[in-house]
Amino acid sequence: MPVLVRVALALILIVAVVTTAAAECAWVLWETVDYRAERRQEIRPLKAYDDRAACERDRVALRERNASAPVPFFFTCFPDTIDPRGAKR
Repeated sequence: MPVLVRVALALILIVAVVTTAAAECAWVLWETVDYRAERRQEIRPLKAYDDRAACERDRVALRERNASAPVPFFFTCFPDTIDPRGAKR
């Protein structure tokens, strides 16, 4: 088998494995509360999900429910490997 074909097959296998691994991770719904008068934000995890679609459904529902809140709320879904609060010190 030519070297070029082997390299192409190896790349296809790597992409398939990485894609499968990324799809299987857990997702976390994060809430950000923006206290503008105090010039600060609070970011906290709300709930964990097995897949992104479930997290996104709840994110949209919470956004609509809190649209008229006096303090701005923002909701974001991230894989469980990402912490939007930044690195721990």
